[in-house]
Amino acid sequence: MKEEATKLLSPIIEENSEKEAIAKVCSYMIEDNQAIILTGGNICRLVPKYIKDKKNIIVLTNDLLLALECGKLSIQTIVTGGYLIGNTFMLAGPMLVNPNMDIFVDKAFIEVDGVSLERGFTVNNVEFANAYKYFKSISKETIIVADSSKFDKISLFQIAKVDEIKKVISDTNVPDEYKSFFFENGTQIFCSFDFSDLEREV
Repeated sequence: MKEEATKLLSPIIEENSEKEAIAKVCSYMIEDNQAIILTGGNICRLVPKYIKDKKNIIVLTNDLLLALECGKLSIQTIVTGGYLIGNTFMLAGPMLVNPNMDIFVDKAFIEVDGVSLERGFTVNNVEFANAYKYFKSISKETIIVADSSKFDKISLFQIAKVDEIKKVISDTNVPDEYKSFFFENGTQIFCSFDFSDLEREV
């Protein structure tokens, strides 16, 4: 019965070598005994399997698929409130948080739909934009997650200006103008090959 339920409920999480590499970079930034936020998205949904051996990790998420993946891996997980947004399996809206509960986390990994020098970091849904702004406010550190296809794209709703965020995780194809801008403005950008090369050397 349990196996049948698992098969029925288990989502098909998109696996892609590029996205897998970015997810792995995210995992290197997560330390034992940390509380983190993982927002919804095809990259963040891949992170749990890379942190399953870390100790005393607490994940806060608005993504039901990601929460289910964490549960399968016995990672302590808190799911936000809210209502389902379309067919995304993600929660948002005014009931996202309990106003009587004070939550503060070490790091928020926020996956975005667009990265632009002019419009900053953007997403396609106003409810997600509001949720991610809230996540930023309760995090000691905010880290943007986006593959290179999201660069030079502008979605409808801004969650942060491009110079507000000090860490970005992507792949090796980030345009040079962004790398230069981040360097000049004190933003660290971590590309997937950075850690892959390090692992090969060890």
